[in-house]
Formats: sequence, C-alpha cells, structure tokens
Amino acid sequence: MTTDTGSKDVTMTTDTGSKDVTMTTDIGSKDVTMTTDTGSKDVTMTTDTGSKDVTMTTDTGSKDVTMTTDIGSKDVTMTTDTGSKDVTISKDVTMTTDIGSKDVTMTTDIGSKDVTMTTDTGSKDVTSSIFLTSLFPLVLLSMRAALTDAVSAPRTTFTSRDPITGVSVECDSCPPGTYLRARCTSTLKSVCAPCPSGSFTELWNYIGKCLRCGVCGQHQVEKTACTADKDCQCECKQGYYYKEKYDMCLRHSECQYGEGVLTEGTAHQDTVCYSCVDGTFSNTVSAQHNCTEHRNCSASGLQLVLRGSAWHDSVCASCDDVRIKEGADYLREILPSFFVHQKLSIKRLRRVAVRLPYEGHSRPAVTTELNRSALYEQINAWIASATATQIRQLPETLTKVGVTASERLENKLKRIDSHLSELCDLTNEVDTV
Repeated sequence: MTTDTGSKDVTMTTDTGSKDVTMTTDIGSKDVTMTTDTGSKDVTMTTDTGSKDVTMTTDTGSKDVTMTTDIGSKDVTMTTDTGSKDVTISKDVTMTTDIGSKDVTMTTDIGSKDVTMTTDTGSKDVTSSIFLTSLFPLVLLSMRAALTDAVSAPRTTFTSRDPITGVSVECDSCPPGTYLRARCTSTLKSVCAPCPSGSFTELWNYIGKCLRCGVCGQHQVEKTACTADKDCQCECKQGYYYKEKYDMCLRHSECQYGEGVLTEGTAHQDTVCYSCVDGTFSNTVSAQHNCTEHRNCSASGLQLVLRGSAWHDSVCASCDDVRIKEGADYLREILPSFFVHQKLSIKRLRRVAVRLPYEGHSRPAVTTELNRSALYEQINAWIASATATQIRQLPETLTKVGVTASERLENKLKRIDSHLSELCDLTNEVDTV
C-alpha cells in the first residue's frame, strides 16, 4: 500500500501469511499507525509527521523492543528490554535483538531519512518502510557514550568471602574520606569509618587503613590542606617555579644588565626576559624590573655628553660642572655597570682586582676566597676612590688582563672628552685665557 501525503510518501508491506494487518493513515494530522497481529506477537509503529515523532514497539511475548524518534528535538532513544537487561542506544543505528527464535532488526539511515523495521516472528515476516522526505536530520547519541559512562562510574562494590560460611559475597565499598573497618558477611553489610586526622582516601575503596597525608617538598608551600577525602596540594614558594623535567622547584631566572622582565615568574613558569630596545636600559640584575627610558638631559637643563646604551643610562653635564670635572669623572658613572655587563669569569675578575692602579700601599688583598659579589664590591670601592688619572689608566689595565671590551670603554671616554670640549664653548674660553 502506498499513501501520497503531499511530499511525504509512506510505503508499507506486510507478509503475515494467515495473519491480519490493520493500517490506518490520517492524512489530516499526518499520523500513520500500523498494527501487525502475528498470533501473540504484536508490532505497532506510529509515525506522527506533524510533531515529527516516530514510535515503534515490538511485543514478542515477554520481550519488548521500543524505539522512539523525536525529530523535533532530534533525539532518538532505543530501548531493548530482554528480560532484566536494558540497552539505550543513539546514533545512526542498526540493532538486532535475538529473543529466542524471534529476531527483531531495526535500521535507521539518517542520510536518506529511511526507517526500516523487520520483525521475524517464526514464519511470519513483517516489513515496513517509511520514506520521510520532509523530516529534519536525525541526530543520535552514540553507543560509546553510554558505555563510557558505565566504565567511568566508580565501582561501589567488591567481591569478598564470608569468613564463616566461605560463600562468595558482594560487599559495599567505602566512599572517599572513609576506610573499611569490617567486611560484609552473608548477613551483615560492610562497616566504614571516617579517616582520622592526618590521613585521607580519595576514591571508593575497601582498604583497611586511610593513606597518610603528604608533606610538601623543598621550596614548596602548602596550597590547600589535607582533608579526609583529598591529599594536600603543594606549589612552589614565592620566587620559585616548578620544573617538570627535574620534578622540583627552581629559583626564577633573573634578567641581566641590558634586559628587562617581559613576564614575571609564577609558581608554574619561569621569568621571561627581553633585550632593552633603543632608548631604554637596565643596569640591574632582577626578576622584577623592566627596562627604563634613558634620561632626557635637555629636559633637566643639561647637556648630553654620552648617549645611553642597553646597559647604562645617558650621561649628562652642566656648564658649571665642566669647570670642575673632566671626562674620566663622567666615565666613572658607568663603570660599575660596565663590569657586571661584561660577565667576566671569576678568575679574570680577580686579575682585574689585582691589577687596578692604587696610590702607594693602599692596595687591598685579593684572595681566592673572595666570591663574585665580594670582588664587585672591591672594584666598586676602587671606582669611587680612584683619581681621574687612575680612571684613564683603566682601559690599558683591562687590555693587559685580556678583557676584550677595553677598547669599547676607551672609545666611550674619547666621546665624552669630545662632547665636553664643545660644551658651553669651553674651548673658546680656554683659548681666551
């Protein structure tokens, strides 16, 4: 039989031998009902194309198969009751249910929107095909999702043996935050008890004692305290970050002279540094400081005598200062930064400290016990007390101990002298005198 309902064609074919088939098509409400009586085996299929619902029920004695398709919300639920076992399926589905000698096969083809249901009830076959051209695409949940939910669900029971009868029994597990004080028997349930202070269990379990709370490691602090159902959580303390490769907390890296902090370190990430761009500088080793703009000499009413670099600020001078200071005095301002920026080895740094020019017998002792910080302090003390003449000897001293940057330092001194000679018409004043 074929029923033409506009754009909706329904074709139904039933081979029942001597059995009766009743088919009713309501064109107005777009409902199609088909009932097949195959002895004690009934198959009912209803298609409501108005609300776009499809319901198929197969009653094979005590075994029921129900499939409901809600096209409006695009949900399909298929349930097979084979005794005490239920199965819920979604997606483009082909499902076969073997009920003794009775087979039921249901196939849903979402692409062509065809629904085919075949019921083999012994020697009686019923086949129905519905071509639903105007229905929305069917979107079905996957069988895998249902299976995953079942797998991920925690096991809340375990198998044990009754200590008296020796019979295998199914016991209840204990929930997180508790432990198993006594196993179940054939007559008594499992006995669970709360974890005492300083211990925990995070999962369903049947262990006889709770786990001891953890202790934070070196350079770590406790982020969250241990509770009955969760161990304590630790993180690296301030100034440190976790390095997965070594499974430990390491100190944040410090940005060197000529570098600024792009991103400060956290408990999970190291400091990120960047090179100071033109017009900025950094003369400190730090894990927090950023690059700073060079001083604007003219804004302060001064004259520029040495342009700043990435590791030192600009050097400014005034006409009044020029009369009492010379080029070496201005070079003195950048010397502490110069030694740190060069990153000299500690052996070469000791050689520099030994060779620095001193007046008379005032040279301090330089021993191998002095570390880098102590050597910098000694060199800075010399810079602060050295005369202009001794400062001018410094590039030559550095050359003798193998510091390659000595030539660049000499060039900076020459540029300072050149700018000072032009400042405030100093040369003209000297010539006049």
